[in-house]
Amino acid sequence: MNPTDLVVSRLEGARPAGQRMWMAKCPAHDDRQASLSVKEGDDGRALLNCHAGCKTEDIVANLELAMGDLFPDRDQRGNDIVAKYDYLDEHGKMLYQVVRLVPKSFRQRQPDGNGGWKWNMEGARRVLYRLPEIAKSKPGAMVLVVEGEKDAEALATFGFLATTNVGGAGKWLPEYSAALKGRIVIILPDNDQPGAAHASLVAKALAGVAAAVKVVELPGLPPKGDVSDWIAGGGTRVGLERLIEASPGKIPQTFKPSMRRLTGERAARLEAGKKILTFGVAFLDQAMGGIFRSDVILYGAASGVGKTQLAAITAGANCRRGHRVHYFALEAEEREIERREKYRALAKLYYAAGGKTPIRYQDWYYGQLDGVLGRFEDEADAVLEETMANLRTFYRDDAFTADDFLTQFEALKGETDLVILDHFHFVDSEDENDNRAAKKLAKAIRDSAKNSGTPVIVVAHLRKAERMVRDPLVPSLEDFSGAKDIGNVATKAVVLAPAYAASSPDGRHWGTYLAARKNRPDMSVTRYVALNTFDVRLNTYATKYRIGRIVDGEKRKEFKMLEPAEKPFWCDETGDGQREVSW
Repeated sequence: MNPTDLVVSRLEGARPAGQRMWMAKCPAHDDRQASLSVKEGDDGRALLNCHAGCKTEDIVANLELAMGDLFPDRDQRGNDIVAKYDYLDEHGKMLYQVVRLVPKSFRQRQPDGNGGWKWNMEGARRVLYRLPEIAKSKPGAMVLVVEGEKDAEALATFGFLATTNVGGAGKWLPEYSAALKGRIVIILPDNDQPGAAHASLVAKALAGVAAAVKVVELPGLPPKGDVSDWIAGGGTRVGLERLIEASPGKIPQTFKPSMRRLTGERAARLEAGKKILTFGVAFLDQAMGGIFRSDVILYGAASGVGKTQLAAITAGANCRRGHRVHYFALEAEEREIERREKYRALAKLYYAAGGKTPIRYQDWYYGQLDGVLGRFEDEADAVLEETMANLRTFYRDDAFTADDFLTQFEALKGETDLVILDHFHFVDSEDENDNRAAKKLAKAIRDSAKNSGTPVIVVAHLRKAERMVRDPLVPSLEDFSGAKDIGNVATKAVVLAPAYAASSPDGRHWGTYLAARKNRPDMSVTRYVALNTFDVRLNTYATKYRIGRIVDGEKRKEFKMLEPAEKPFWCDETGDGQREVSW
Protein backbone atom coordinates (compact mmCIF):
# COMPACT_ATOMS: atom_id res chain seq x y z
CA MET A 1 0.00 0.00 0.00
CA ASN A 2 1.50 3.36 -1.00
CA PRO A 3 1.59 6.31 1.49
CA THR A 4 -1.42 8.15 0.08
CA ASP A 5 -3.64 5.06 0.07
CA LEU A 6 -2.49 4.30 3.63
CA VAL A 7 -3.57 7.74 4.86
CA VAL A 8 -6.90 7.60 3.03
CA SER A 9 -7.62 4.17 4.50
CA ARG A 10 -7.36 5.68 8.00
CA LEU A 11 -9.71 8.61 7.30
CA GLU A 12 -13.43 8.30 7.90
CA GLY A 13 -15.65 9.29 4.99
CA ALA A 14 -12.83 10.31 2.62
CA ARG A 15 -14.16 11.14 -0.85
CA PRO A 16 -12.36 11.67 -4.16
CA ALA A 17 -11.81 15.32 -5.10
CA GLY A 18 -9.67 15.02 -8.21
CA GLN A 19 -6.76 13.08 -9.71
CA ARG A 20 -5.20 11.20 -6.74
CA MET A 21 -6.78 13.71 -4.35
CA TRP A 22 -9.28 13.25 -1.48
CA MET A 23 -11.18 15.42 1.00
CA ALA A 24 -12.01 14.25 4.56
CA LYS A 25 -12.72 15.46 8.05
CA CYS A 26 -9.49 16.33 9.85
CA PRO A 27 -8.86 13.99 12.81
CA ALA A 28 -6.80 16.65 14.63
CA HIS A 29 -9.76 18.94 15.42
CA ASP A 30 -13.54 18.83 15.66
CA ASP A 31 -14.06 19.04 11.94
CA ARG A 32 -17.61 19.23 10.61
CA GLN A 33 -17.00 20.18 6.97
CA ALA A 34 -14.18 17.97 5.62
CA SER A 35 -11.40 20.56 5.70
CA LEU A 36 -8.53 18.09 5.20
CA SER A 37 -7.15 17.53 1.70
CA VAL A 38 -4.92 14.57 0.87
CA LYS A 39 -2.96 14.47 -2.36
CA GLU A 40 -0.26 12.26 -3.82
CA GLY A 41 2.88 14.22 -4.66
CA ASP A 42 4.97 13.78 -7.77
CA ASP A 43 7.58 11.84 -5.80
CA GLY A 44 4.95 9.49 -4.32
CA ARG A 45 4.71 11.11 -0.89
CA ALA A 46 1.34 11.86 0.76
CA LEU A 47 0.63 15.61 1.01
CA LEU A 48 -1.72 16.63 3.85
CA ASN A 49 -3.27 20.11 4.20
CA CYS A 50 -5.79 21.06 6.86
CA HIS A 51 -7.53 24.27 5.83
CA ALA A 52 -8.24 24.96 9.51
CA GLY A 53 -4.50 25.12 10.15
CA CYS A 54 -3.74 21.85 11.96
CA LYS A 55 -0.12 20.74 11.88
CA THR A 56 0.76 17.74 9.76
CA GLU A 57 2.45 16.09 12.75
CA ASP A 58 -0.83 16.29 14.74
CA ILE A 59 -2.85 14.86 11.88
CA VAL A 60 -0.42 11.98 11.47
CA ALA A 61 -0.42 11.25 15.21
CA ASN A 62 -4.21 11.15 15.32
CA LEU A 63 -4.13 8.62 12.47
CA GLU A 64 -1.73 6.49 14.56
CA LEU A 65 0.93 6.81 11.87
CA ALA A 66 4.49 8.10 11.83
CA MET A 67 5.81 10.90 9.68
CA GLY A 68 7.87 8.36 7.82
CA ASP A 69 4.66 6.71 6.66
CA LEU A 70 3.98 9.72 4.43
CA PHE A 71 6.96 8.90 2.27
CA PRO A 72 7.39 6.03 -0.17
CA ASP A 73 9.75 3.42 1.26
CA ARG A 74 12.84 3.08 -0.89
CA ASP A 75 16.30 1.77 -0.40
CA GLN A 76 19.41 3.92 -0.75
CA ARG A 77 19.46 3.33 -4.48
CA GLY A 78 15.89 4.53 -5.05
CA ASN A 79 14.29 1.10 -5.51
CA ASP A 80 10.74 0.83 -4.17
CA ILE A 81 10.27 -1.49 -1.18
CA VAL A 82 7.20 -3.65 -1.68
CA ALA A 83 7.46 -5.94 1.37
CA LYS A 84 9.12 -5.83 4.79
CA TYR A 85 9.89 -8.78 7.05
CA ASP A 86 10.90 -8.06 10.63
CA TYR A 87 13.37 -10.35 12.40
CA LEU A 88 12.76 -10.05 16.16
CA ASP A 89 14.45 -11.45 19.22
CA GLU A 90 12.66 -13.70 21.73
CA HIS A 91 11.05 -10.67 23.40
CA GLY A 92 9.83 -8.98 20.23
CA LYS A 93 12.61 -6.41 19.82
CA MET A 94 13.54 -5.76 16.19
CA LEU A 95 17.04 -6.89 15.28
CA TYR A 96 16.94 -6.39 11.54
CA GLN A 97 14.61 -6.34 8.57
CA VAL A 98 14.58 -8.02 5.17
CA VAL A 99 12.99 -5.92 2.43
CA ARG A 100 11.83 -6.95 -1.01
CA LEU A 101 12.45 -4.48 -3.81
CA VAL A 102 11.24 -3.76 -7.30
CA PRO A 103 12.83 -4.98 -9.55
CA LYS A 104 12.77 -8.18 -7.47
CA SER A 105 15.70 -8.38 -5.10
CA PHE A 106 16.25 -8.51 -1.35
CA ARG A 107 18.26 -6.36 1.04
CA GLN A 108 18.77 -6.33 4.79
CA ARG A 109 18.80 -3.34 7.11
CA GLN A 110 18.90 -2.78 10.86
CA PRO A 111 17.76 0.11 13.07
CA ASP A 112 20.44 2.78 13.52
CA GLY A 113 19.12 3.87 16.92
CA ASN A 114 18.01 7.28 15.64
CA GLY A 115 14.79 6.32 13.88
CA GLY A 116 16.57 5.45 10.65
CA TRP A 117 18.30 2.45 9.10
CA LYS A 118 21.75 1.05 8.55
CA TRP A 119 21.77 -0.84 5.26
CA ASN A 120 24.02 -3.65 6.46
CA MET A 121 24.06 -6.52 8.93
CA GLU A 122 27.24 -5.62 10.78
CA GLY A 123 26.97 -6.71 14.41
CA ALA A 124 23.38 -7.91 14.04
CA ARG A 125 22.45 -11.07 15.92
CA ARG A 126 21.19 -13.68 13.44
CA VAL A 127 17.90 -15.30 14.44
CA LEU A 128 15.15 -17.33 12.81
CA TYR A 129 12.18 -15.54 11.29
CA ARG A 130 9.18 -15.43 13.69
CA LEU A 131 11.45 -16.35 16.61
CA PRO A 132 9.07 -15.06 19.35
CA GLU A 133 6.45 -17.62 18.33
CA ILE A 134 9.01 -20.41 18.20
CA ALA A 135 10.32 -19.43 21.63
CA LYS A 136 6.77 -19.53 23.07
CA SER A 137 6.07 -22.95 21.54
CA LYS A 138 6.54 -26.05 23.65
CA PRO A 139 8.86 -28.98 22.90
CA GLY A 140 7.05 -31.30 20.52
CA ALA A 141 5.46 -28.42 18.60
CA MET A 142 5.62 -28.66 14.81
CA VAL A 143 7.66 -26.00 13.00
CA LEU A 144 7.81 -25.78 9.21
CA VAL A 145 11.08 -24.57 7.68
CA VAL A 146 10.87 -22.94 4.25
CA GLU A 147 13.07 -20.82 1.97
CA GLY A 148 11.80 -17.29 2.27
CA GLU A 149 9.70 -15.06 4.46
CA LYS A 150 6.85 -14.92 1.95
CA ASP A 151 6.43 -18.70 2.21
CA ALA A 152 6.53 -18.56 6.01
CA GLU A 153 3.81 -15.90 6.01
CA ALA A 154 1.68 -17.92 3.60
CA LEU A 155 1.86 -20.96 5.89
CA ALA A 156 1.02 -18.77 8.88
CA THR A 157 -2.32 -17.95 7.24
CA PHE A 158 -3.05 -21.71 7.42
CA GLY A 159 -2.30 -21.71 11.13
CA PHE A 160 1.14 -23.33 10.86
CA LEU A 161 4.16 -22.18 12.84
CA ALA A 162 6.65 -21.54 10.04
CA THR A 163 10.10 -20.00 9.83
CA THR A 164 13.04 -19.35 7.55
CA ASN A 165 16.55 -17.94 7.78
CA VAL A 166 17.91 -14.73 6.36
CA GLY A 167 19.84 -15.18 3.13
CA GLY A 168 17.92 -18.23 1.92
CA ALA A 169 19.38 -21.57 0.83
CA GLY A 170 22.75 -22.63 2.17
CA LYS A 171 22.89 -20.01 4.94
CA TRP A 172 21.84 -22.12 7.93
CA LEU A 173 23.71 -21.37 11.18
CA PRO A 174 24.15 -23.47 14.37
CA GLU A 175 22.17 -20.95 16.44
CA TYR A 176 19.14 -21.59 14.26
CA SER A 177 19.25 -25.28 15.16
CA ALA A 178 19.44 -24.46 18.87
CA ALA A 179 16.20 -22.46 18.62
CA LEU A 180 14.41 -25.58 17.29
CA LYS A 181 15.57 -27.94 20.03
CA GLY A 182 12.87 -30.49 20.88
CA ARG A 183 10.55 -29.36 18.09
CA ILE A 184 9.17 -31.48 15.27
CA VAL A 185 10.64 -29.89 12.15
CA ILE A 186 9.14 -30.25 8.68
CA ILE A 187 11.39 -28.98 5.87
CA LEU A 188 9.66 -27.88 2.65
CA PRO A 189 12.36 -27.35 0.00
CA ASP A 190 12.06 -25.31 -3.17
CA ASN A 191 11.94 -27.40 -6.34
CA ASP A 192 15.55 -26.94 -7.46
CA GLN A 193 19.03 -28.18 -6.68
CA PRO A 194 19.85 -25.45 -4.14
CA GLY A 195 16.56 -26.20 -2.40
CA ALA A 196 17.34 -29.90 -2.13
CA ALA A 197 20.85 -29.15 -0.89
CA HIS A 198 19.49 -26.70 1.71
CA ALA A 199 16.95 -29.25 2.95
CA SER A 200 19.73 -31.82 3.38
CA LEU A 201 21.92 -29.26 5.18
CA VAL A 202 19.14 -28.29 7.61
CA ALA A 203 18.11 -31.90 8.24
CA LYS A 204 21.69 -32.87 9.12
CA ALA A 205 22.10 -29.81 11.35
CA LEU A 206 18.95 -30.70 13.28
CA ALA A 207 19.78 -34.39 13.75
CA GLY A 208 19.92 -35.05 17.47
CA VAL A 209 18.60 -31.55 18.23
CA ALA A 210 15.02 -31.58 16.98
CA ALA A 211 12.58 -34.20 18.27
CA ALA A 212 12.02 -35.32 14.66
CA VAL A 213 12.85 -34.07 11.17
CA LYS A 214 11.01 -34.73 7.90
CA VAL A 215 11.76 -33.44 4.43
CA VAL A 216 8.48 -33.17 2.51
CA GLU A 217 8.62 -32.56 -1.24
CA LEU A 218 5.51 -30.77 -2.47
CA PRO A 219 3.96 -32.42 -5.54
CA GLY A 220 3.30 -30.60 -8.79
CA LEU A 221 5.74 -27.74 -8.28
CA PRO A 222 7.16 -26.04 -11.39
CA PRO A 223 10.95 -25.79 -11.71
CA LYS A 224 12.19 -23.54 -8.87
CA GLY A 225 8.67 -23.54 -7.43
CA ASP A 226 8.06 -23.04 -3.72
CA VAL A 227 5.39 -23.24 -1.03
CA SER A 228 3.64 -20.11 -2.30
CA ASP A 229 3.37 -21.67 -5.78
CA TRP A 230 1.91 -24.83 -4.26
CA ILE A 231 -0.71 -22.82 -2.36
CA ALA A 232 -1.53 -20.76 -5.46
CA GLY A 233 -2.11 -24.04 -7.29
CA GLY A 234 -4.82 -25.07 -4.82
CA GLY A 235 -2.80 -26.39 -1.89
CA THR A 236 -4.63 -26.39 1.44
CA ARG A 237 -3.84 -26.88 5.10
CA VAL A 238 -5.51 -30.28 5.08
CA GLY A 239 -3.63 -31.26 1.94
CA LEU A 240 -0.30 -30.30 3.50
CA GLU A 241 -1.11 -32.17 6.71
CA ARG A 242 -1.78 -35.30 4.63
CA LEU A 243 1.51 -34.90 2.76
CA ILE A 244 3.38 -34.53 6.03
CA GLU A 245 1.69 -37.60 7.47
CA ALA A 246 2.28 -39.73 4.37
CA SER A 247 5.91 -38.76 3.79
CA PRO A 248 8.68 -41.10 4.98
CA GLY A 249 9.85 -40.71 8.53
CA LYS A 250 8.30 -40.89 11.95
CA ILE A 251 6.81 -38.00 13.90
CA PRO A 252 6.14 -38.37 17.63
CA GLN A 253 2.43 -38.18 18.37
CA THR A 254 1.12 -35.30 20.47
CA PHE A 255 -2.30 -34.36 21.80
CA LYS A 256 -4.32 -32.20 19.41
CA PRO A 257 -7.83 -30.75 19.76
CA SER A 258 -10.34 -33.23 18.36
CA MET A 259 -12.20 -30.60 16.37
CA ARG A 260 -8.93 -29.63 14.69
CA ARG A 261 -8.41 -33.26 13.72
CA LEU A 262 -11.87 -33.22 12.16
CA THR A 263 -10.97 -30.32 9.90
CA GLY A 264 -11.17 -31.64 6.35
CA GLU A 265 -12.29 -35.09 7.56
CA ARG A 266 -15.16 -35.41 5.10
CA ALA A 267 -13.12 -34.42 2.07
CA ALA A 268 -10.31 -36.81 3.07
CA ARG A 269 -12.75 -39.67 3.62
CA LEU A 270 -14.54 -39.16 0.32
CA GLU A 271 -11.26 -38.89 -1.57
CA ALA A 272 -9.96 -42.09 0.02
CA GLY A 273 -13.26 -43.80 -0.81
CA LYS A 274 -12.60 -43.27 -4.50
CA LYS A 275 -9.50 -45.46 -4.24
CA ILE A 276 -10.99 -48.56 -2.61
CA LEU A 277 -9.67 -51.77 -4.17
CA THR A 278 -11.42 -55.12 -4.58
CA PHE A 279 -10.74 -58.52 -3.05
CA GLY A 280 -12.03 -60.11 -6.25
CA VAL A 281 -14.38 -62.30 -4.17
CA ALA A 282 -17.99 -61.18 -3.64
CA PHE A 283 -18.35 -62.21 0.01
CA LEU A 284 -15.13 -60.47 1.08
CA ASP A 285 -16.00 -57.25 -0.75
CA GLN A 286 -19.51 -57.21 0.72
CA ALA A 287 -18.45 -58.04 4.28
CA MET A 288 -15.39 -55.78 4.52
CA GLY A 289 -16.19 -53.13 1.93
CA GLY A 290 -13.04 -53.74 -0.11
CA ILE A 291 -9.39 -52.89 0.43
CA PHE A 292 -8.71 -49.46 1.91
CA ARG A 293 -5.61 -47.26 1.94
CA SER A 294 -2.97 -48.38 4.46
CA ASP A 295 -4.75 -51.70 5.10
CA VAL A 296 -2.59 -54.61 6.21
CA ILE A 297 -4.58 -57.71 5.26
CA LEU A 298 -3.74 -61.30 6.19
CA TYR A 299 -4.64 -64.25 3.98
CA GLY A 300 -4.23 -67.50 5.89
CA ALA A 301 -4.91 -71.18 5.26
CA ALA A 302 -3.33 -74.56 5.72
CA SER A 303 -0.97 -75.72 2.98
CA GLY A 304 -2.72 -76.50 -0.30
CA VAL A 305 -6.04 -74.83 0.55
CA GLY A 306 -5.56 -71.87 -1.82
CA LYS A 307 -4.18 -68.79 -0.08
CA THR A 308 -1.77 -68.02 -2.95
CA GLN A 309 -4.62 -68.66 -5.36
CA LEU A 310 -6.73 -66.10 -3.49
CA ALA A 311 -3.88 -63.58 -3.56
CA ALA A 312 -3.48 -64.08 -7.32
CA ILE A 313 -7.23 -63.61 -7.81
CA THR A 314 -7.10 -60.33 -5.86
CA ALA A 315 -4.11 -59.17 -7.89
CA GLY A 316 -5.77 -59.99 -11.20
CA ALA A 317 -9.10 -58.40 -10.27
CA ASN A 318 -7.42 -55.10 -9.39
CA CYS A 319 -5.18 -55.10 -12.46
CA ARG A 320 -8.25 -55.53 -14.64
CA ARG A 321 -9.66 -52.40 -13.01
CA GLY A 322 -6.56 -50.43 -13.92
CA HIS A 323 -4.84 -50.50 -10.52
CA ARG A 324 -1.09 -51.00 -10.17
CA VAL A 325 -0.19 -54.18 -8.29
CA HIS A 326 3.26 -55.31 -7.14
CA TYR A 327 3.45 -58.97 -6.12
CA PHE A 328 6.32 -60.44 -4.06
CA ALA A 329 5.99 -64.13 -5.04
CA LEU A 330 8.60 -65.48 -2.64
CA GLU A 331 7.26 -69.04 -2.44
CA ALA A 332 6.41 -69.44 -6.11
CA GLU A 333 8.51 -70.48 -9.02
CA GLU A 334 9.15 -67.83 -11.65
CA ARG A 335 6.11 -67.06 -13.85
CA GLU A 336 3.66 -68.86 -11.54
CA ILE A 337 1.43 -65.83 -10.94
CA GLU A 338 1.42 -65.00 -14.66
CA ARG A 339 0.65 -68.62 -15.54
CA ARG A 340 -2.34 -68.73 -13.20
CA GLU A 341 -3.73 -65.59 -14.83
CA LYS A 342 -3.10 -66.96 -18.30
CA TYR A 343 -4.82 -70.24 -17.50
CA ARG A 344 -7.87 -68.36 -16.24
CA ALA A 345 -8.04 -66.46 -19.52
CA LEU A 346 -7.62 -69.64 -21.59
CA ALA A 347 -10.24 -71.54 -19.57
CA LYS A 348 -12.81 -68.77 -19.99
CA LEU A 349 -12.24 -68.71 -23.74
CA TYR A 350 -12.44 -72.50 -23.95
CA TYR A 351 -15.76 -72.81 -22.13
CA ALA A 352 -17.17 -69.75 -23.92
CA ALA A 353 -16.44 -71.57 -27.18
CA GLY A 354 -18.54 -74.53 -26.02
CA GLY A 355 -15.80 -76.71 -24.51
CA LYS A 356 -17.30 -79.79 -22.85
CA THR A 357 -14.33 -81.78 -21.58
CA PRO A 358 -13.32 -80.72 -18.05
CA ILE A 359 -9.88 -79.14 -17.81
CA ARG A 360 -7.70 -78.13 -14.88
CA TYR A 361 -4.66 -75.94 -14.27
CA GLN A 362 -2.36 -78.80 -13.34
CA ASP A 363 -2.82 -80.59 -16.66
CA TRP A 364 -2.26 -77.36 -18.59
CA TYR A 365 0.85 -76.59 -16.51
CA TYR A 366 2.27 -80.03 -17.37
CA GLY A 367 1.77 -79.30 -21.07
CA GLN A 368 -1.01 -81.86 -21.57
CA LEU A 369 -3.73 -79.51 -22.80
CA ASP A 370 -2.00 -77.73 -25.65
CA GLY A 371 -4.11 -79.62 -28.17
CA VAL A 372 -7.22 -78.32 -26.43
CA LEU A 373 -6.22 -74.80 -25.43
CA GLY A 374 -3.41 -73.99 -27.89
CA ARG A 375 -5.81 -72.44 -30.38
CA PHE A 376 -6.78 -69.81 -27.78
CA GLU A 377 -3.20 -68.73 -27.01
CA ASP A 378 -3.10 -65.63 -29.18
CA GLU A 379 -6.51 -64.43 -28.04
CA ALA A 380 -5.61 -65.02 -24.39
CA ASP A 381 -2.33 -63.14 -24.80
CA ALA A 382 -4.21 -60.20 -26.30
CA VAL A 383 -6.59 -60.16 -23.33
CA LEU A 384 -3.71 -60.39 -20.84
CA GLU A 385 -1.82 -57.62 -22.62
CA GLU A 386 -4.58 -55.33 -21.45
CA THR A 387 -5.66 -56.87 -18.13
CA MET A 388 -2.17 -57.55 -16.78
CA ALA A 389 -0.52 -54.34 -17.96
CA ASN A 390 -0.41 -53.06 -14.37
CA LEU A 391 0.95 -56.22 -12.71
CA ARG A 392 4.59 -56.40 -11.61
CA THR A 393 6.01 -59.52 -9.98
CA PHE A 394 9.12 -60.22 -7.94
CA TYR A 395 10.53 -63.76 -7.63
CA ARG A 396 13.36 -64.48 -5.26
CA ASP A 397 16.56 -66.03 -6.51
CA ASP A 398 18.54 -65.53 -3.31
CA ALA A 399 18.02 -64.60 0.33
CA PHE A 400 15.26 -62.03 0.92
CA THR A 401 15.13 -60.25 4.28
CA ALA A 402 12.91 -57.69 6.01
CA ASP A 403 15.45 -55.03 5.04
CA ASP A 404 15.17 -56.15 1.41
CA PHE A 405 11.40 -55.76 1.64
CA LEU A 406 11.76 -52.24 3.01
CA THR A 407 14.22 -51.29 0.27
CA GLN A 408 11.95 -52.63 -2.47
CA PHE A 409 8.86 -51.01 -0.92
CA GLU A 410 10.56 -47.63 -0.68
CA ALA A 411 11.43 -47.85 -4.39
CA LEU A 412 7.70 -48.31 -5.14
CA LYS A 413 6.75 -45.00 -3.50
CA GLY A 414 4.05 -43.41 -5.64
CA GLU A 415 4.29 -46.22 -8.21
CA THR A 416 1.86 -48.79 -6.82
CA ASP A 417 -1.70 -49.14 -5.53
CA LEU A 418 -1.40 -52.57 -3.89
CA VAL A 419 1.49 -54.68 -2.61
CA ILE A 420 1.18 -58.43 -2.01
CA LEU A 421 3.76 -60.32 0.09
CA ASP A 422 3.48 -64.04 -0.55
CA HIS A 423 4.41 -64.97 1.91
CA PHE A 424 5.34 -63.87 5.42
CA HIS A 425 7.24 -67.00 6.40
CA PHE A 426 9.42 -66.96 3.30
CA VAL A 427 11.18 -63.76 4.35
CA ASP A 428 14.62 -64.72 5.64
CA SER A 429 16.21 -63.63 8.87
CA GLU A 430 19.68 -63.98 10.31
CA ASP A 431 18.19 -63.67 13.78
CA GLU A 432 18.08 -67.05 15.51
CA ASN A 433 15.14 -65.82 17.57
CA ASP A 434 12.12 -66.45 15.30
CA ASN A 435 9.76 -64.34 17.40
CA ARG A 436 12.06 -61.34 17.25
CA ALA A 437 12.46 -61.76 13.49
CA ALA A 438 8.68 -61.99 13.01
CA LYS A 439 8.19 -58.86 15.10
CA LYS A 440 10.70 -56.94 12.96
CA LEU A 441 9.04 -57.98 9.72
CA ALA A 442 5.53 -57.24 11.02
CA LYS A 443 6.66 -53.76 12.04
CA ALA A 444 8.28 -53.19 8.64
CA ILE A 445 5.03 -54.13 6.90
CA ARG A 446 2.90 -51.96 9.18
CA ASP A 447 5.15 -48.91 8.86
CA SER A 448 5.43 -49.27 5.08
CA ALA A 449 1.65 -49.39 4.64
CA LYS A 450 0.97 -46.56 7.06
CA ASN A 451 3.65 -44.17 5.82
CA SER A 452 2.88 -44.69 2.13
CA GLY A 453 -0.90 -45.08 2.29
CA THR A 454 -0.49 -48.26 0.22
CA PRO A 455 -2.40 -51.39 1.30
CA VAL A 456 -0.42 -54.60 1.78
CA ILE A 457 -1.76 -58.16 1.59
CA VAL A 458 0.32 -60.66 3.54
CA VAL A 459 -0.06 -64.38 2.86
CA ALA A 460 0.79 -66.43 5.94
CA HIS A 461 0.78 -69.98 7.27
CA LEU A 462 -1.63 -71.26 9.88
CA ARG A 463 -0.68 -73.55 12.72
CA LYS A 464 -0.92 -77.26 12.14
CA ALA A 465 -4.37 -78.69 12.93
CA GLU A 466 -3.31 -80.31 16.18
CA ARG A 467 -2.03 -76.95 17.44
CA MET A 468 -5.11 -74.94 16.51
CA VAL A 469 -6.33 -72.67 19.29
CA ARG A 470 -9.96 -73.55 18.52
CA ASP A 471 -11.79 -76.17 16.51
CA PRO A 472 -9.99 -76.39 13.13
CA LEU A 473 -13.16 -76.36 10.95
CA VAL A 474 -12.61 -72.66 10.25
CA PRO A 475 -9.42 -71.25 11.83
CA SER A 476 -9.32 -68.17 14.04
CA LEU A 477 -6.99 -65.15 14.05
CA GLU A 478 -4.98 -66.81 16.83
CA ASP A 479 -4.26 -69.72 14.50
CA PHE A 480 -1.95 -67.66 12.30
CA SER A 481 1.59 -68.81 12.84
CA GLY A 482 3.30 -65.93 14.63
CA ALA A 483 -0.14 -64.51 15.50
CA LYS A 484 1.02 -62.24 18.26
CA ASP A 485 2.96 -60.01 15.87
CA ILE A 486 1.33 -60.38 12.50
CA GLY A 487 -2.20 -60.43 13.88
CA ASN A 488 -1.65 -57.28 15.88
CA VAL A 489 -0.57 -55.17 12.88
CA ALA A 490 -3.35 -56.39 10.60
CA THR A 491 -6.42 -54.28 9.92
CA LYS A 492 -8.21 -57.17 8.22
CA ALA A 493 -7.68 -60.96 8.23
CA VAL A 494 -9.15 -63.62 5.97
CA VAL A 495 -8.98 -67.38 6.52
CA LEU A 496 -9.77 -70.20 4.12
CA ALA A 497 -10.63 -73.78 5.00
CA PRO A 498 -11.74 -76.79 2.93
CA ALA A 499 -15.44 -77.68 2.98
CA TYR A 500 -15.18 -81.30 1.91
CA ALA A 501 -18.88 -82.05 2.15
CA ALA A 502 -19.65 -79.22 -0.28
CA SER A 503 -17.12 -80.31 -2.92
CA SER A 504 -18.29 -82.06 -6.08
CA PRO A 505 -17.51 -85.79 -6.35
CA ASP A 506 -15.91 -85.30 -9.79
CA GLY A 507 -13.41 -82.76 -8.40
CA ARG A 508 -14.61 -79.90 -10.60
CA HIS A 509 -15.59 -77.75 -7.63
CA TRP A 510 -14.02 -77.39 -4.23
CA GLY A 511 -16.14 -76.27 -1.34
CA THR A 512 -14.28 -73.57 0.58
CA TYR A 513 -15.10 -71.75 3.78
CA LEU A 514 -14.15 -68.06 3.76
CA ALA A 515 -14.27 -65.97 6.90
CA ALA A 516 -13.18 -62.48 7.92
CA ARG A 517 -11.43 -63.02 11.26
CA LYS A 518 -10.55 -59.36 11.71
CA ASN A 519 -12.06 -56.23 10.22
CA ARG A 520 -11.14 -53.17 12.21
CA PRO A 521 -13.88 -50.86 10.81
CA ASP A 522 -16.64 -53.37 11.68
CA MET A 523 -15.83 -56.45 13.74
CA SER A 524 -19.44 -57.67 13.53
CA VAL A 525 -18.68 -59.26 10.15
CA THR A 526 -16.37 -61.75 11.89
CA ARG A 527 -19.46 -63.61 13.14
CA TYR A 528 -20.22 -64.93 9.67
CA VAL A 529 -18.70 -67.59 7.43
CA ALA A 530 -19.30 -67.97 3.69
CA LEU A 531 -19.47 -71.32 1.98
CA ASN A 532 -17.99 -70.61 -1.43
CA THR A 533 -17.09 -72.74 -4.42
CA PHE A 534 -13.74 -72.78 -6.14
CA ASP A 535 -14.12 -73.76 -9.79
CA VAL A 536 -11.10 -75.91 -10.61
CA ARG A 537 -11.82 -75.62 -14.34
CA LEU A 538 -11.70 -71.80 -14.34
CA ASN A 539 -9.27 -71.49 -11.43
CA THR A 540 -11.45 -68.94 -9.66
CA TYR A 541 -14.23 -68.60 -7.10
CA ALA A 542 -17.89 -68.69 -8.03
CA THR A 543 -19.77 -65.43 -7.66
CA LYS A 544 -22.54 -66.97 -5.57
CA TYR A 545 -22.06 -68.15 -2.00
CA ARG A 546 -24.05 -69.23 1.05
CA ILE A 547 -23.71 -67.43 4.35
CA GLY A 548 -23.85 -69.01 7.77
CA ARG A 549 -22.17 -69.47 11.13
CA ILE A 550 -20.05 -72.12 12.78
CA VAL A 551 -22.10 -73.79 15.52
CA ASP A 552 -21.65 -76.70 17.93
CA GLY A 553 -22.76 -80.00 16.44
CA GLU A 554 -23.26 -83.29 18.21
CA LYS A 555 -19.62 -84.27 17.87
CA ARG A 556 -17.85 -81.31 16.32
CA LYS A 557 -18.25 -77.81 14.96
CA GLU A 558 -20.63 -77.51 11.99
CA PHE A 559 -21.56 -74.94 9.38
CA LYS A 560 -25.16 -73.79 9.64
CA MET A 561 -26.72 -71.66 6.91
CA LEU A 562 -28.64 -68.62 8.08
CA GLU A 563 -32.36 -68.17 7.64
CA PRO A 564 -33.36 -65.16 5.50
CA ALA A 565 -34.25 -63.10 8.57
CA GLU A 566 -30.86 -63.84 10.12
CA LYS A 567 -28.76 -62.66 7.20
CA PRO A 568 -26.90 -59.34 7.54
CA PHE A 569 -28.20 -56.48 5.43
CA TRP A 570 -25.00 -56.29 3.35
CA CYS A 571 -25.21 -59.93 2.26
CA ASP A 572 -25.99 -60.57 -1.41
CA GLU A 573 -25.49 -64.28 -1.97
CA THR A 574 -26.12 -63.92 -5.70
CA GLY A 575 -22.92 -61.88 -5.86
CA ASP A 576 -24.37 -59.35 -8.31
CA GLY A 577 -24.36 -56.49 -5.83
CA GLN A 578 -28.02 -55.66 -6.44
CA ARG A 579 -29.40 -56.51 -3.01
CA GLU A 580 -31.69 -53.68 -1.85
CA VAL A 581 -31.19 -52.25 1.62
CA SER A 582 -34.05 -50.45 3.37
CA TRP A 583 -33.41 -48.45 6.51
